[in-house]
Amino acid sequence: QTSGHAEISVFEGGGLSQHTIEQANLTAGATASFVLNLRAPVTKIMTPSRTRVRAGALTNFRGTASDPTGIRSVSYTLQDARSGRYLSGRRFSSRKPVLRRARIEPTRSITFVRWVAAVPRLTVDHTYVLRVTALDRAGNSQVVFARGANLARFSIKR
Repeated sequence: QTSGHAEISVFEGGGLSQHTIEQANLTAGATASFVLNLRAPVTKIMTPSRTRVRAGALTNFRGTASDPTGIRSVSYTLQDARSGRYLSGRRFSSRKPVLRRARIEPTRSITFVRWVAAVPRLTVDHTYVLRVTALDRAGNSQVVFARGANLARFSIKR
């Protein structure tokens, strides 16, 4: 028989601490298992792959995301570098980043996925910044953006 509530705290560096919140009557030898995942998922932008893109040639943003616990979602922001505004709906009208959800394409794996997002109408001679982040099944997300990985800066040419 088990009753009560125990709290386990995880500390940076992997330390654990357990303490009982309520009186507990636990049976000796009772166990619980869990997976501790403190790592953020990894995303990669595959398209656009160049810094200059011909107008009309880019129809979808594409990339990959991976994490040992599995990917729950992939999101992105798109910013017009000239105005500093972010895509909100169909226009670049927000002063603050607007997180948009990318579609995860069906695969046989939950630890490695491909994602896709439709490209909105883009203006010739403007430069755009695409930032992509993933959320894993443990609740971790990326917070660091690196060009060539999950950040792409590209301009639209005629």
